[in-house]
Amino acid sequence: MNFNIAQRFARLRYAVAILGQPEHGKWWSSSFLTQHGLAFGAYNFPRASVLAGYHASVAAAKAVHDHRIGRRRCLHLFRLHLGDEVAVHRAAATDGGAMLKILPQKCDHALAVIEEEAGEIIESPAGPVQVGRLDEAFSSAGINEMAKHYFAAFRNDTQCLPFFSDAK
Repeated sequence: MNFNIAQRFARLRYAVAILGQPEHGKWWSSSFLTQHGLAFGAYNFPRASVLAGYHASVAAAKAVHDHRIGRRRCLHLFRLHLGDEVAVHRAAATDGGAMLKILPQKCDHALAVIEEEAGEIIESPAGPVQVGRLDEAFSSAGINEMAKHYFAAFRNDTQCLPFFSDAK
């Protein structure tokens, strides 16, 4: 299935958000995309529990990335330019989050989504890693580069936080 850049970002965010939860990677403490988290979300958001869980998980992931990388002069999977954020939000929210509902909720299937975006296996260091310049972040090459690093991190049980910056 062919996805546009915004949909690919939403898919990658979803997969990383699942794998970063306490049940797998322990990168952040939220578990909104687990079976129990989605059931809890369905009580408050009966028509859009997956979308609500996605947004809550993205917020948790963004906080962790911002804390480790910083918020100034850099972009990462969970922090983009405003126009790009709007595009990703629209892609995720279309038809009440219909695209998200078909994405896998199991860790091994989420890892397969990241591997599909990565295209190749690399070795990646732990911690924040600059993978490109700001103008490359919201592109096919940018998403591919991030996916490679996330895939390596989850395979090796480390935390790698790829980001884009023009600063050295």
